Amino acid sequence: MAVQLPDGSMVSLAVEYQPAVKVIAATNAEKAVLTLASGHDVDEGDLFELVSGWSGVTNRVFKAEDVSGDTVTIKADTSDLRRFKAGAGIGTLRKITKWEEIQQILNFEGQGGEAQFVQYEFLNSDIEGQIPSKYSAQSISISIADDESLPGYQAWLAASETRSIRALELLLPNGSQIFYNGYPSMNPTPTTTKGQVMAVAASYSINGRPVRY
Repeated sequence: MAVQLPDGSMVSLAVEYQPAVKVIAATNAEKAVLTLASGHDVDEGDLFELVSGWSGVTNRVFKAEDVSGDTVTIKADTSDLRRFKAGAGIGTLRKITKWEEIQQILNFEGQGGEAQFVQYEFLNSDIEGQIPSKYSAQSISISIADDESLPGYQAWLAASETRSIRALELLLPNGSQIFYNGYPSMNPTPTTTKGQVMAVAASYSINGRPVRY
């Protein structure tokens, strides 16, 4: 058992990607192995966005845990053939080549992701039951102390204005990393409450489940 404070956490936004590379095969395994088209530039430890025919792994950010020739191992359990149909995991991969730290974050708060349930009741029963159906949409609300000269501020605003999907990294003080994939947005008008730090409201709409290392 352990507890920790978020103090010292760092948030970074992906700002540059290499062109997409085709994923021509993907295995069913406790750690999936992707086969890439020849000529890729993925090395061990690289981070990338994966778009796949498997809904359980698509639009997520993974780390290349092992690279051997044109094969890349990722932290994704695809062994359940009901959820991950054999041969259906092909798609594309975009390697992330540059990150920009988002400085002066005052607050970083996640919302959503809770399980949703469908209620039912049998005709001969006076007790309702429920079964899980899906997870609610996830987003992150971020308050950033206003300084438009900062590279992170500019990168976030640029992604917001172009409505570009971007990977996001949350680096915790213990070294743990959480990667998201989604759409940044920002209201560039800062708060102007007397006696309080001027801040802009940013949000991040998550597209796909987070991956933690």
